[in-house]
Amino acid sequence: MHWEHIVDIIESRGQTGFPTLPCQDQFFDRFNQTPQPITYDQLMRENFENTSAPLRAFFDDVMDTCSVDVLAYYLPFHGNSNWGIYILDAGVDMLATSLIHLSDHRLARLDAEYLAKHKLLLHELGHHAVEIVHTSLESDPNNPVPGSYRSTRLPGTQAQRFHENEEAVCNRSVKWNKSEFEIRALSHFDVVSDFMITQPPGYNRFGEIKNSNLLENILDTRLTGPLQPETSSNLEKEFFTHSTLPRVRPGSIIGLNNPIGFVVPLYLIRTGKQLKK
Repeated sequence: MHWEHIVDIIESRGQTGFPTLPCQDQFFDRFNQTPQPITYDQLMRENFENTSAPLRAFFDDVMDTCSVDVLAYYLPFHGNSNWGIYILDAGVDMLATSLIHLSDHRLARLDAEYLAKHKLLLHELGHHAVEIVHTSLESDPNNPVPGSYRSTRLPGTQAQRFHENEEAVCNRSVKWNKSEFEIRALSHFDVVSDFMITQPPGYNRFGEIKNSNLLENILDTRLTGPLQPETSSNLEKEFFTHSTLPRVRPGSIIGLNNPIGFVVPLYLIRTGKQLKK
């Protein structure tokens, strides 16, 4: 999918807004600080140690239901001109601290932050890739499925199932990119996997997601119906193209023989100590 398709969606979106996830509604408008654009390289150079200390009790209250969605989140281009991945400084610190504990304190602090940043980025890139899959299906020239993405965001009896399926897909995407958790030629993916296994329902069943059932855990199959093999293959290709770390690195603007034309925007929220009343 090329940048022009995303621009078209942003410019043509309706005035009724787009459904937001409950965790975003209850949590991410709580901070006074305005998110600031940040590059991947800048993010990786930052040190967020102890930024979560003033908010530890608040995180503990919501982690059981919102999991890593309280540490970082993705705003889709379907409903937002300021779409992209939003990283909380305290979220990185919270996850890095958890990884240190899970490693029995064998991980150095800076290494834990490196792993935490990659884990959060890859999970949120999974959400981005899910949106790309829906968007590709919505604009399929042969058999378009209008409203594919919205159908998985609407409240109702199926909402929780769609949510849990997508979170499982996003954590599975983290595992598919486990080479990004190597430090000095040693893999530290096991400790990241241990963290994901302790997450709430949906998030923790990433092991059930395979190439063979990827699309059925992304799409509303009641709406799409059976897909042609070529369509399924193209959608899977879109997912794997858009769910890797090069999608947040400037060098990915130009792809081999098929320029994508954009990187996924990154924003940093410096939480500080202040929550809105």
